[in-house]
Formats: sequence, C-alpha cells, structure tokens
Amino acid sequence: MNKIASTILIGSLAMGGYGMAVASPDGHGNGHEYKSHHCKHKQRGGQSRIERMKTMLGLTEKQVQQMQSLKAKFKPRKQALRGKMKSTKMQLRATMKSDTVDKAKITQLATTMGNLKTEKILLKVEMRTEVNKILTAEQRAKRKAMFASHKGKHKGKHNCNHK
Repeated sequence: MNKIASTILIGSLAMGGYGMAVASPDGHGNGHEYKSHHCKHKQRGGQSRIERMKTMLGLTEKQVQQMQSLKAKFKPRKQALRGKMKSTKMQLRATMKSDTVDKAKITQLATTMGNLKTEKILLKVEMRTEVNKILTAEQRAKRKAMFASHKGKHKGKHNCNHK
C-alpha cells in the first residue's frame, strides 16, 4: 500500500473509532447537538414533576391526587396540540424545501403555527391557574420563589446525562 492510501485508511478508522467512543447507548451522542425535550422528563433522579412538587412544596396526599387528576384532564388537549404543531411544522418544512416557493402556503402555515403556539401558551396559563387553586398561599409563594431562583440558570441548555 502506498503512503496516501494507508494515511486515508488510518484516518477513517480513527474517525470511526472516535464516533463509537463518544456515542451513548441510546444513540444520541454525548453532546445533544440538537434541541431535545426527551431528557427533561424525570431527569432528577427518576422523580415526576408531581413527586418533586410534593417534596419541595410539602403537598398533602389530597393535593397530589388533585394534581394527578389535573394532569389527566389536560393530557388529551396537550397531546392534540402537540400533534397539530408537529404536523404543521412538517408541512412548513416540506413547503419551504420544495423547488417552487409558494409564499401564500408558507404564510398560511406560519400563521397556523403562530396560532398553535398562542394556544399552547394559553393552555400553560390555564394549567398554572388550576395548579395555583390547589396550592396554599404559602406553597404558591414558595413555588414562585423557586421559579425566580431558577430563572436564567440554564439559558436554553438541557441538563441531560444519559448514563
């Protein structure tokens, strides 16, 4: 083998080995170079959001049951909204990638996406309002302080540790 061919072969093997070394078992790699939401769920020691609230805010068993009922109440609406957003986003991407630009279609899809995002925000507000009805004044104050102390810590970065 000549020198150039052996250099290319060694380089290729080294890059392949490096790729395997940094890949995590779930196939997402160490860096999460894409925006991902999957790692937010239960990232703190396997606890659900309600379990964390129970611990941090001192929820009673009755409050925990109310929170679980509230979660079940909003789940179908959240899932339907998520499905609509995903479908609209896929249509928008496909339209933008097409050879001929259909500005009217892009405008219509962008408007739909904006309306869906507005609906998502309003749903969050409605959920938060319902949660606040379940909490005591002291628990609401503690929750508000926790949100304020957490604000800006991550600056859009996810704390994902897949081990």
